[in-house]
Amino acid sequence: MPPTTSEIEITDIQMRLEPGQGRVAFQPLVERLRAGVTSDAFGKIALTGLGLMAGRLPVDLELTSAQLVDGGAELVARVKKSFLKADLRVRLAFSVVDPATVRVRIADLDGPAWIPTQFVIENAMTVAAAKPGFTRVPDDERAIDLNPATVIASRGVPLTLATPGAWRIDATAAVLQIAYAAG
Repeated sequence: MPPTTSEIEITDIQMRLEPGQGRVAFQPLVERLRAGVTSDAFGKIALTGLGLMAGRLPVDLELTSAQLVDGGAELVARVKKSFLKADLRVRLAFSVVDPATVRVRIADLDGPAWIPTQFVIENAMTVAAAKPGFTRVPDDERAIDLNPATVIASRGVPLTLATPGAWRIDATAAVLQIAYAAG
């Protein structure tokens, strides 16, 4: 069998089994986790996300590229509205704002004037903020904060993160490294 190249790799994980609730006798308590997502995998994740949002956007979008860049990611989509077509380029910046929160910010948005970019941003932020674990940033209309522990709990995953703990995120053109450690 030929070797494969991993697109998502978990290189370090440390867990304890803690008493659970209900039918779950024990559930994992994550004390340390490190994962890497390649640029190719990020593109696949972006394509899936865009597909899930397709019916909620004011224009039709077709993802033409999605790749990691230093500090974040860049997505390019073909925008279609009636007979008009154009490319829209979005650059995202990833950062950690406090130990429990990861921020995703639209750092740059470039497209033709006929695309209602402010409406697209507002709609995307509203859709995201309606989900558990996502919070709009009051002083930045282009940013949303993500609390991974809340997202995990809201999805019914029988797993918790040790607290206190802290997230680290590092994006390069090759890989997005995400790490969590109890502290």
